[in-house]
Amino acid sequence: MLIKKTSTIIITLLALLQLGCSTKNGSLSLSSDYVYPNSNVTPIQMAQVSRTYFSIVIPPMFNKEDYYELKEELLQQVPEADIVTNFEYEAETTQWLPLPYVGIVSPYTMTVTVKGMASKMEVGKKELY
Repeated sequence: MLIKKTSTIIITLLALLQLGCSTKNGSLSLSSDYVYPNSNVTPIQMAQVSRTYFSIVIPPMFNKEDYYELKEELLQQVPEADIVTNFEYEAETTQWLPLPYVGIVSPYTMTVTVKGMASKMEVGKKELY
């Protein structure tokens, strides 16, 4: 009888650990920085950077400084690049124990992926009217 109760408790706990709820969002931009109207943009290669954040109670926040760090990390992969074109940002937030009614503190993870075409921009010398 004790073994049956113990195994039921273990199975229930293992089932609870398998619960999770994910949300995914993202955006697409033409470039990471301002591209001058008379510039020549040369694509070099695709690059991608991911980072995972962890938090308890409330989901982790992704702020402007994190965005700039990821963009710089992406540009460091291609040394001759100075902008990113076809810039994609994607964030996936997962709540690992979505049981607020039980009173369990929920852990969260957020994986942010930034990818795009690392490119070289040369500003033209032609005077614009």
